[in-house]
Amino acid sequence: MDYEVILTYPAKAQLDHAINYILCEFESEQAALSVLNDAEDTRSRLSHVADSLKLCDDPKLRALGYRTKSATTSSTGGLLLALQTAIVTARP
Repeated sequence: MDYEVILTYPAKAQLDHAINYILCEFESEQAALSVLNDAEDTRSRLSHVADSLKLCDDPKLRALGYRTKSATTSSTGGLLLALQTAIVTARP
């Protein structure tokens, strides 16, 4: 069963910052696109393994069956990007 993966605001902001940094500092659209593709691939993989993740610590989210995972993605250029938190819902 696949789950819906919801990135938290801090995770989205962190990914946006990393992509903007790559675009501005290195002027490499290819590298920025690679990081974005890796992030999407990680999100997709999380949706397939969500049932193995721990339930959220927050009681309200736990009661709803939400699970949490700090996602890590890497790009082909060797940059390692760790997103702060992805919330994985229990909805198929």
